[in-house]
Order: sequence, then structure tokens, then C-alpha cells
Amino acid sequence: MESLISQMTLAEKIGQMNQLSFDRISKEVEDKIKRGEIGSLLNVTNPEEVNKLQELALQQSRLGIP
Repeated sequence: MESLISQMTLAEKIGQMNQLSFDRISKEVEDKIKRGEIGSLLNVTNPEEVNKLQELALQQSRLGIP
């Protein structure tokens, strides 16, 4: 964990503390996930959406943090 934190920029660390209330998957949400600007989304209840968002974070963000 220390190794991962040392690789993160200040903006990524701040992004990991950012929680947003989820409404729907949008280009804006996808872009923020890719840039590491969202640490978690609240109110995501659809399993397909959860999987899509986690895959996006794992595969397209710089450090692959789900």
C-alpha cells in the first residue's frame, strides 16, 4: 500500500477521497474515473453498472485503482 500511495499524485490522492452521489453513467463520470478524480460512487445499485464502472477504473485509470 505504501508503494501505491507513493506513486500517486496529490490530485489522485484527493480524488480517492472524493465521493459522488451516482445518478447515471455519463461521459463526465467516465472521464473523472479515468483521471482518478472519484474515489467512490454512492447509490450505485445496478450490478451491471457497478461492474462497468469498476472495469473502467481498473483498465483505464493510470494506477488501476478500483
